[in-house]
Amino acid sequence: GLRRWLTRVQNHYNVKPIIYTGEDFYNRFLYEDFEDYTVWVANYNFLVETIEPDWNFWQFTDKATIPGCKVDVNIFNGDSLQLKKLLIKK
Repeated sequence: GLRRWLTRVQNHYNVKPIIYTGEDFYNRFLYEDFEDYTVWVANYNFLVETIEPDWNFWQFTDKATIPGCKVDVNIFNGDSLQLKKLLIKK
């Protein structure tokens, strides 16, 4: 079901969707079958010091703040050109 949904989204937007998931779910159910997709992993374990090579994005906290707002903090495992390729084309 997930692959069918991802295909429909890709066909509609002309860009491959990003899979957002928790680390445990990714490791147990997605890692082998969806390695051709960009992965955004939520892992709030501060014992991890660097982003895993197969994670494209790492959301490492949901407790940061900017004035007046609580925010998540994420790291992208690439450069600005690689990030631009993931955007929906207008």
